[in-house]
Amino acid sequence: MQPKILTVDNYFKYFNFNEQNTTCGIEREPESGENFFSAQIYLPKDFFNLDQSSFRFNPLMRFQLESLPDKILVKLELFAIGSIGKEEAFIFKPWIIGIDNPMIYGPLESFHLFFPSTLFYNFMERLIFLEQLNLDSFEHIRILQDIPTNTFQRFGLDKFNVEKQFNSKNLSISRIDNPNKTEILEFYNKNWEGLTDVLEHKYFRPLLNTWFRVNLKGQDKTIGFIRLYNNNSSFTGGTSIEYILDKSYRNKGFATESSLSVISLLKEKSYATYLGAEVNDKNEFSIKVLKNLGFAESKSSGMSSENFSLSLLEPLNILEREVENNNIEFGVQNQYARRYERYF
Repeated sequence: MQPKILTVDNYFKYFNFNEQNTTCGIEREPESGENFFSAQIYLPKDFFNLDQSSFRFNPLMRFQLESLPDKILVKLELFAIGSIGKEEAFIFKPWIIGIDNPMIYGPLESFHLFFPSTLFYNFMERLIFLEQLNLDSFEHIRILQDIPTNTFQRFGLDKFNVEKQFNSKNLSISRIDNPNKTEILEFYNKNWEGLTDVLEHKYFRPLLNTWFRVNLKGQDKTIGFIRLYNNNSSFTGGTSIEYILDKSYRNKGFATESSLSVISLLKEKSYATYLGAEVNDKNEFSIKVLKNLGFAESKSSGMSSENFSLSLLEPLNILEREVENNNIEFGVQNQYARRYERYF
């Protein structure tokens, strides 16, 4: 079996479940009695390794492969946790659906699909958000039962190995587990126009918001807050950022410095795929900050606001290039290699 990495492009193209016969969910294996996770999707013919030298002198096999439809229905079964270089990955075994010719099952199924953890956790979070998966059932599903459930909360920032406090050149930034609503509302009232009741409800829903406190390094005074938030009406795999600074600490570069630190944390530790931001009333200062952070302007949501976005996929793009240049090794954790050796 040959390892194959799931690229960012293929993830967004094919794991959307908009086509007929595509689905995902939990199944039960009759032989072992185990529950497992699977995804059924269409993949293009050129996704498969069909140029194997063993077919060169087999005209019948070549004809069979060339006669395949442009899109092939595949069930992907999750069966192991492994690695791509130093990065965690989740391994799926493909099974071909809807093709009656058993001669070509082998060539089509001759790979393991390695799902980089950023994409895998993003995928799971999306399914949980859309209520296609229930976190409470994970303890009864192989592989998923080995993952702490807080991995899937707030884009993985609740994981035990994600630091709660980190420093930049001038600032100390800390993630707030239990935001003090009174303190934050008072800060907004002093340094902005305040929060309406509707905004207050939106800003303090725990699973949709992650708050950070900004202090000058070595000082207790809070000079600002950063909020990461999701839109609860649609889930796209990304989060958005909002910052607010004490009026007396503005125009000193602290908005850029604190936001850049949080962005670095997201790239290194989270599984968010992009970061969004919205600027109201042509706020030139905020627009300048966002452009300094690398944000690009995207489609506006209304007459009085502008939208900006920033890709967080640079680490995955680097990983893909390493795989393409054969500079990286694929691996499977021993416990899974032994337990599911029938898949190798």
